[in-house]
Amino acid sequence: MVGISAADNAKLSSLVGRHIEQGRLILLSILGSGAYGVVYLAYDCLLSTRSTPAYFAVKCLIREGVTPREKKFQDRELALHQTSSDHPNIVTVHRILEEDGMFFVVLDYCPDGDMFSLLTDRRYHGDETLIKSVFLQILDAVEYLHSKGIYHRDLKPENILCADDGRHVLLADFGLATNERRSSDVGCGSSFYISPECINPYFSSLVADGKYPTAQNDIWSLGVILINLVCSRNPWRVACPTDDTFRLYSKRNGLLGDILPISSELNDLLKRIFSLNPSHRISLKELRESVVKMRQFGMSEKDLAKANPIIKAAARAANESPAQPRKKNPSPTETFAKDLVPAYPQEYLSRAQAAAQQPVRPKRHLARFPSLDASSSSSTNDSSSTGPRTPPISGLDPIDTISDMDEEMADVRFTQEQSTSYFSTGEAARHMHAKQMQNGSGGGVRQHGFLTSAFRKIRGLPGAPKPAPAVIS
Repeated sequence: MVGISAADNAKLSSLVGRHIEQGRLILLSILGSGAYGVVYLAYDCLLSTRSTPAYFAVKCLIREGVTPREKKFQDRELALHQTSSDHPNIVTVHRILEEDGMFFVVLDYCPDGDMFSLLTDRRYHGDETLIKSVFLQILDAVEYLHSKGIYHRDLKPENILCADDGRHVLLADFGLATNERRSSDVGCGSSFYISPECINPYFSSLVADGKYPTAQNDIWSLGVILINLVCSRNPWRVACPTDDTFRLYSKRNGLLGDILPISSELNDLLKRIFSLNPSHRISLKELRESVVKMRQFGMSEKDLAKANPIIKAAARAANESPAQPRKKNPSPTETFAKDLVPAYPQEYLSRAQAAAQQPVRPKRHLARFPSLDASSSSSTNDSSSTGPRTPPISGLDPIDTISDMDEEMADVRFTQEQSTSYFSTGEAARHMHAKQMQNGSGGGVRQHGFLTSAFRKIRGLPGAPKPAPAVIS
């Protein structure tokens, strides 16, 4: 799959002000877009009252005219998402509408956008209690998926949506999810988060019959997300020998404790998460137990004072304020007043303008999509699959090349200036990535989730539902 045509994209992007579901939902503004669809903020005229307006996110997909293969992908994504949609840390699919050759998927609206945005804003940095709470919520969602025989295969901050100022998180985007326990779909995922056995031809000897275990692939991705939360960066660009940092890690699994400001407890846990042999990798149950017991994720100030220059440079980079604060979308009432007045019947307009700014979370209405059978599982082995990729950005970069370091990490060889340079290439990496994408290259790891980046531009709107945070037990 290579994405929708320009004509279809223009059609999906021109729906602002449209009424769907017999006038119940009004599409207010675009929240984000991806290779295969567009996500809108929608106002629910039926559930909204004068004191409690109700908002939803509506994912719009082209249905008419797509190939049988593309329909198969759509059906799989929606079926797997709906099957797991009743968990409090998974974005709810309330219902699926089909109108004018399009699918309108009505989802929870998450006012704080995705975790990627909050990470770049340093929302979680240094807050050990919040890190534990949020990561346990992610673990609970993934454990629930696995209990239903569903494996996400694209776990990353962009696919984790946030509410309540980042304290409540919800897993989204099932474009790459599968119900296969073992898969031959190598190269399926996002480069920073993909496990080594999923990268062909590297580490193919670690899996039987050319198929990797999808559950263990998810666990690897969770380890990278945990490093994102604690250190505001990625450990490597891709888990294969061509990456200098990962090549050193594959020879000595204690490497991360020598280059990241993490506690010895976390370093020991990461060794079990990033076991090169997937059969030796920690289980979700053990991972959860270890996180609950974890006393400290980051390095203490006392230990940091005695750390090597590389760790100190990483800690300084994580402490830096973001270059630009996140931009907020206009409030729903501002959107009505400035853009949509001519498009709305007066009764809808007056109700929206009078709506208060603190609505309750709307009641869930889950319409089940047809269940999957074995024939609905699909392969990602498509040479034309070049979906959106996670860009390395300033403040969330992997460690830059450390090829000058020997396998024993002789830290005394590195001056403060040299070690600092390893963490100062974020903008250059972003520019290089943009050029790669513009030129149609980008590193060789394929993705084709329908809306891998669809929620990337979601920003908080006043008056949107904010679910209560999960309680750590």
